[in-house]
Amino acid sequence: MNASSGTVALVTQDRGPVKNLEDMERIVVPARPDGLVDLVKAMIILKRDHGLSVILLEGGPSLNHALISSGLVSELFLTLSHRLLGGSQDQILTLLNGQPLPPELSTPLRLISAHLTDDEWFLRYKM
Repeated sequence: MNASSGTVALVTQDRGPVKNLEDMERIVVPARPDGLVDLVKAMIILKRDHGLSVILLEGGPSLNHALISSGLVSELFLTLSHRLLGGSQDQILTLLNGQPLPPELSTPLRLISAHLTDDEWFLRYKM
C-alpha cells in the first residue's frame, strides 16, 4: 500500500491463517459488531501507525459502497472496457452494492483526467 516502498498490507478483522500471502504485512484492526472490518479504524491505523498518507484500495461493489458511504474516498478511478454483457438482474454488478447513499455523498463527481489506451478508458474523478 505504500507506493514508495512497494509494501502491500492485508487488513483483516481476525488473526486466522492467511494462505499464499507471504509478502504481505498483516494489520489486524477491530471488527464492527457485524464482524466486518471497521474501515474507519483501519484507515486511522494505517495513517497513524504506518505513516501512510495515500492508500490505493481495489474492491468490488460491496467494498466500494462501504468505503464511499463511510466518507473514506477522495478520488475514484474507473476503467471502462467496451464490452456488451448480458444476464439477469441478480447477475449484473454495479459500482456500489448497498443502501442508497445519503445526499451529501451523492454529489456529482468531478472528472480530473481521462486516458484512452487501446479500447479502454481510464477515468479519474474527484469525489
